[in-house]
Amino acid sequence: MHSITLTYTDAEWREITQEAARRGKKPSAFVHEAPLLQQNRKDIMGTRADFYVGRGEKAEWLGSIAWDGYPDGLDESLLLSTTDGEFREQVSLLQTRDDWTATSYGWPWPWDDSQTTDCAYAFDDGKVWISFFGSEWQECQEHGFEYPETAANMAMFPNMSSLKNVTLGKRSGVILVTASEEQKDVASLLGLGHDHDSGGDTSR
Repeated sequence: MHSITLTYTDAEWREITQEAARRGKKPSAFVHEAPLLQQNRKDIMGTRADFYVGRGEKAEWLGSIAWDGYPDGLDESLLLSTTDGEFREQVSLLQTRDDWTATSYGWPWPWDDSQTTDCAYAFDDGKVWISFFGSEWQECQEHGFEYPETAANMAMFPNMSSLKNVTLGKRSGVILVTASEEQKDVASLLGLGHDHDSGGDTSR
Protein backbone atom coordinates (compact mmCIF):
# COMPACT_ATOMS: atom_id res chain seq x y z
CA MET A 1 0.00 0.00 0.00
CA HIS A 2 1.38 3.40 -0.96
CA SER A 3 0.01 6.53 0.64
CA ILE A 4 0.99 9.64 2.52
CA THR A 5 2.76 8.70 5.74
CA LEU A 6 2.71 11.06 8.69
CA THR A 7 5.86 10.76 10.81
CA TYR A 8 5.87 12.60 14.12
CA THR A 9 8.83 13.95 16.07
CA ASP A 10 9.46 12.47 19.50
CA ALA A 11 7.97 15.56 21.13
CA GLU A 12 4.84 15.38 18.98
CA TRP A 13 4.38 11.67 19.57
CA ARG A 14 4.86 12.10 23.33
CA GLU A 15 2.12 14.74 23.36
CA ILE A 16 -0.19 12.47 21.37
CA THR A 17 0.40 9.42 23.56
CA GLN A 18 -0.03 11.44 26.76
CA GLU A 19 -3.28 12.94 25.51
CA ALA A 20 -4.43 9.50 24.36
CA ALA A 21 -3.70 8.12 27.83
CA ARG A 22 -5.62 10.97 29.43
CA ARG A 23 -8.62 10.10 27.27
CA GLY A 24 -8.20 6.37 27.82
CA LYS A 25 -7.49 5.67 24.15
CA LYS A 26 -4.70 3.99 22.24
CA PRO A 27 -2.68 6.25 19.94
CA SER A 28 -3.94 4.66 16.73
CA ALA A 29 -7.53 5.27 17.78
CA PHE A 30 -6.80 8.83 18.87
CA VAL A 31 -4.24 10.13 16.40
CA HIS A 32 -6.76 11.23 13.76
CA GLU A 33 -8.48 13.36 16.42
CA ALA A 34 -5.26 14.83 17.78
CA PRO A 35 -4.78 18.60 17.63
CA LEU A 36 -1.31 18.04 16.20
CA LEU A 37 -2.79 16.21 13.25
CA GLN A 38 -5.37 18.90 12.68
CA GLN A 39 -2.99 21.83 13.14
CA ASN A 40 0.34 20.66 11.75
CA ARG A 41 -1.03 18.35 9.04
CA LYS A 42 -4.06 20.40 8.00
CA ASP A 43 -2.75 20.66 4.45
CA ILE A 44 -3.10 16.89 4.01
CA MET A 45 -6.62 15.51 4.01
CA GLY A 46 -7.97 12.37 2.39
CA THR A 47 -11.14 14.01 1.09
CA ARG A 48 -12.21 12.32 -2.13
CA ALA A 49 -14.08 14.06 -4.94
CA ASP A 50 -15.74 12.95 -8.18
CA PHE A 51 -16.41 15.26 -11.14
CA TYR A 52 -19.29 15.06 -13.62
CA VAL A 53 -20.94 16.85 -16.49
CA GLY A 54 -24.66 16.56 -15.92
CA ARG A 55 -26.50 15.14 -12.92
CA GLY A 56 -28.36 11.93 -12.38
CA GLU A 57 -27.78 8.37 -13.49
CA LYS A 58 -26.77 9.43 -17.03
CA ALA A 59 -24.16 11.99 -15.94
CA GLU A 60 -20.72 11.86 -17.58
CA TRP A 61 -17.95 11.05 -15.12
CA LEU A 62 -14.80 13.10 -15.86
CA GLY A 63 -12.48 11.73 -13.14
CA SER A 64 -11.73 11.81 -9.42
CA ILE A 65 -9.17 13.00 -6.87
CA ALA A 66 -8.29 11.47 -3.50
CA TRP A 67 -6.94 14.47 -1.56
CA ASP A 68 -8.31 17.88 -0.62
CA GLY A 69 -11.52 17.42 -2.57
CA TYR A 70 -13.53 19.73 -0.29
CA PRO A 71 -14.54 23.12 -1.81
CA ASP A 72 -11.76 25.10 -0.10
CA GLY A 73 -9.23 22.69 -1.60
CA LEU A 74 -10.23 23.45 -5.20
CA ASP A 75 -9.65 26.46 -7.42
CA GLU A 76 -12.53 28.92 -7.38
CA SER A 77 -12.43 29.01 -11.18
CA LEU A 78 -13.59 25.40 -11.21
CA LEU A 79 -16.36 25.97 -8.69
CA LEU A 80 -17.70 29.03 -10.47
CA SER A 81 -17.46 27.75 -14.06
CA THR A 82 -20.28 29.01 -16.25
CA THR A 83 -19.86 26.85 -19.36
CA ASP A 84 -19.40 23.16 -20.05
CA GLY A 85 -16.07 23.87 -21.75
CA GLU A 86 -14.76 25.98 -18.87
CA PHE A 87 -15.64 23.29 -16.33
CA ARG A 88 -14.00 20.55 -18.40
CA GLU A 89 -10.88 22.68 -18.79
CA GLN A 90 -10.66 23.35 -15.05
CA VAL A 91 -11.11 19.66 -14.25
CA SER A 92 -8.44 18.78 -16.83
CA LEU A 93 -5.94 20.87 -14.84
CA LEU A 94 -6.24 18.30 -12.03
CA GLN A 95 -4.62 15.68 -14.27
CA THR A 96 -1.15 16.83 -13.18
CA ARG A 97 -1.87 15.66 -9.61
CA ASP A 98 -0.60 12.25 -8.58
CA ASP A 99 -3.92 11.52 -6.85
CA TRP A 100 -5.91 12.09 -10.06
CA THR A 101 -7.90 9.17 -11.46
CA ALA A 102 -8.77 9.43 -15.14
CA THR A 103 -11.79 7.58 -16.50
CA SER A 104 -9.40 5.28 -18.38
CA TYR A 105 -8.05 4.02 -15.02
CA GLY A 106 -11.48 2.83 -13.91
CA TRP A 107 -13.56 3.74 -10.86
CA PRO A 108 -11.05 3.96 -7.96
CA TRP A 109 -13.32 3.53 -4.94
CA PRO A 110 -14.65 0.35 -3.29
CA TRP A 111 -18.23 1.75 -3.42
CA ASP A 112 -20.41 1.78 -6.54
CA ASP A 113 -21.31 5.45 -6.92
CA SER A 114 -20.73 8.95 -5.56
CA GLN A 115 -23.31 8.65 -2.79
CA THR A 116 -20.41 7.49 -0.60
CA THR A 117 -17.76 9.89 -1.92
CA ASP A 118 -17.00 12.91 0.29
CA CYS A 119 -17.78 15.44 -2.45
CA ALA A 120 -19.23 15.20 -5.94
CA TYR A 121 -19.18 18.13 -8.36
CA ALA A 122 -21.31 18.42 -11.46
CA PHE A 123 -21.70 21.04 -14.17
CA ASP A 124 -25.34 21.30 -15.17
CA ASP A 125 -27.74 24.04 -16.27
CA GLY A 126 -24.98 26.65 -16.60
CA LYS A 127 -23.50 26.26 -13.12
CA VAL A 128 -21.52 23.94 -10.86
CA TRP A 129 -23.32 21.88 -8.22
CA ILE A 130 -21.97 19.99 -5.22
CA SER A 131 -23.22 17.00 -3.22
CA PHE A 132 -21.68 15.93 0.08
CA PHE A 133 -21.85 12.15 0.61
CA GLY A 134 -24.79 11.92 -1.77
CA SER A 135 -26.81 14.71 -0.16
CA GLU A 136 -29.16 16.88 -2.20
CA TRP A 137 -27.37 18.93 -4.85
CA GLN A 138 -26.67 22.56 -3.98
CA GLU A 139 -25.25 25.29 -6.15
CA CYS A 140 -21.60 26.27 -5.74
CA GLN A 141 -21.68 29.92 -4.78
CA GLU A 142 -19.16 32.51 -3.66
CA HIS A 143 -20.76 32.89 -0.24
CA GLY A 144 -20.06 29.28 0.67
CA PHE A 145 -21.82 25.98 1.24
CA GLU A 146 -24.07 24.33 3.74
CA TYR A 147 -22.76 21.00 4.99
CA PRO A 148 -25.83 18.84 5.58
CA GLU A 149 -26.15 16.93 8.82
CA THR A 150 -27.58 13.96 6.94
CA ALA A 151 -27.83 12.85 3.35
CA ALA A 152 -31.60 12.49 3.57
CA ASN A 153 -32.36 13.73 0.06
CA MET A 154 -30.03 11.52 -1.90
CA ALA A 155 -28.58 12.76 -5.19
CA MET A 156 -28.54 10.20 -7.98
CA PHE A 157 -25.35 9.14 -9.74
CA PRO A 158 -24.25 6.68 -12.43
CA ASN A 159 -23.55 3.18 -11.15
CA MET A 160 -19.82 2.59 -11.60
CA SER A 161 -19.66 -1.05 -10.54
CA SER A 162 -18.83 -2.20 -14.08
CA LEU A 163 -15.89 0.24 -14.22
CA LYS A 164 -14.60 -0.49 -10.73
CA ASN A 165 -10.81 -0.77 -10.45
CA VAL A 166 -10.15 -0.13 -6.77
CA THR A 167 -6.79 1.37 -5.93
CA LEU A 168 -4.87 1.16 -2.66
CA GLY A 169 -2.05 3.35 -3.93
CA LYS A 170 -1.46 7.08 -3.92
CA ARG A 171 -4.86 7.65 -5.56
CA SER A 172 -6.69 6.03 -2.63
CA GLY A 173 -6.68 8.85 -0.07
CA VAL A 174 -5.38 6.54 2.67
CA ILE A 175 -3.25 8.04 5.47
CA LEU A 176 -0.72 5.93 7.35
CA VAL A 177 0.75 6.97 10.71
CA THR A 178 4.16 5.65 11.73
CA ALA A 179 6.20 5.79 14.91
CA SER A 180 9.88 5.22 15.64
CA GLU A 181 11.03 2.49 18.01
CA GLU A 182 11.64 5.13 20.68
CA GLN A 183 8.11 6.47 20.25
CA LYS A 184 6.72 2.96 20.60
CA ASP A 185 8.65 2.63 23.87
CA VAL A 186 7.02 5.82 25.16
CA ALA A 187 3.59 4.42 24.39
CA SER A 188 4.52 1.15 26.05
CA LEU A 189 5.65 2.93 29.22
CA LEU A 190 2.31 4.70 29.30
CA GLY A 191 0.57 1.33 29.12
CA LEU A 192 -0.83 1.98 25.66
CA GLY A 193 0.65 -1.02 23.90
CA HIS A 194 1.83 -1.05 20.30
CA ASP A 195 -1.53 -0.81 18.63
CA HIS A 196 -0.39 2.27 16.70
CA ASP A 197 2.03 0.07 14.75
CA SER A 198 -0.86 -1.42 12.79
CA GLY A 199 -0.79 1.28 10.17
CA GLY A 200 -3.36 3.74 11.44
CA ASP A 201 -5.65 3.84 8.43
CA THR A 202 -7.69 6.99 8.92
CA SER A 203 -9.50 6.90 5.59
CA ARG A 204 -13.28 6.87 5.45
